[in-house]
Amino acid sequence: MKTKVEKINVNHIEVAIIVRAINTRKRIEFFTNPEDQFQIGAFNMNKGEKIQPHIHLNQERKLKDTVELIYVLNGELIVNF
Repeated sequence: MKTKVEKINVNHIEVAIIVRAINTRKRIEFFTNPEDQFQIGAFNMNKGEKIQPHIHLNQERKLKDTVELIYVLNGELIVNF
């Protein structure tokens, strides 16, 4: 089963990203664009495998909105805009 990513737009503005049942065969897979403020990704690594130490380069960003993550384990979430 492939990971299903659904982007929700209201008046041509992306307001939500829904990621259902993350399942990837890739070692690292991101479901958002590199320029997005919030990065969503998944790792598929073997036990004992390590991520090489690395740094994230400084990037000046202007934030207009607050980003929020809601993780639903079971049930449903209703959002009204």
